[in-house]
Amino acid sequence: MGLFTKKEKNKTNEIKYAYTKEELEILENFIKDNYGDFDLVLHEKVSSGIHLDIAIVPPTEKHNYYKLVTMGMGSYLMNVPESLKSYNLERAELVLFLPSTWDINSAKEEDYWPIRYLKVLARLPIENHSWLGFGHTVSANNENTTYASNTNFCSIMLLTALNNQNSKLNLNLKNRGKINFYQLYPLYKEELEYKMNHDSIALLNLINDKDLSPVLNIKRKNYGLEDKKVVKEIKKTNTRKTTTKSSSKKKDDPKKKVKNESLKTKATKKAVKKVATNKAKKAVKKAVKNNTKKKR
Repeated sequence: MGLFTKKEKNKTNEIKYAYTKEELEILENFIKDNYGDFDLVLHEKVSSGIHLDIAIVPPTEKHNYYKLVTMGMGSYLMNVPESLKSYNLERAELVLFLPSTWDINSAKEEDYWPIRYLKVLARLPIENHSWLGFGHTVSANNENTTYASNTNFCSIMLLTALNNQNSKLNLNLKNRGKINFYQLYPLYKEELEYKMNHDSIALLNLINDKDLSPVLNIKRKNYGLEDKKVVKEIKKTNTRKTTTKSSSKKKDDPKKKVKNESLKTKATKKAVKKVATNKAKKAVKKAVKNNTKKKR
């Protein structure tokens, strides 16, 4: 048998938190309504802490990719800071999209690592008495080594998950309350560093919209490297300005001074234009994100 079997009961005695049969049925129907029908569920041979299943929604002609959704993480009430209690962030489930060409039945680490870390993140709050929410990042280890030989991703950031209609998922269970859904978005080491030095919104501002697709793309552009190129370019511009000033002072040639001032003005205008464009882009995206948070 492969990794997937028909739905069956988990017989482990190590489970501390689990949905009731009725709650699990509601969650399954919710996933079907928002992502599509599924018959396959990833079950664990051994569970600890929570009963964790993963629903596997197969690719369709309209949505040609696998949609994996955890079922069980939300049975645990996460340890959310007191200052955020009013946002109802205590419960969550995770979502992961894989290309239709992905071998989800393979046990090779090159194929299995996305599923492995889906399970790792789902258990992290209960194992560390902590919580996960929008913008949080979790690395493979302290050294930020890559997940597998076929990828340079080393960390995962959580974003707001959307359904097939690109709408935010909204589920409230009678005795549990709000269940939040977060999309897994892998990051490169350089992107993680940028996020840690700034914040998640700043990182999202760097990434092109097409590369913000929730479907895993192990060949996507590394925007952390792109940011370093921009910084390097600005440094070069500043260096040219300094050199121009020094040359003007030493030779004090009126003609060369005029020429150097012209170059300086062009370089300055170019740098200012780039900064203004980036600021405008960031302002728009930040406004959108803030609006989303308010709605939450």
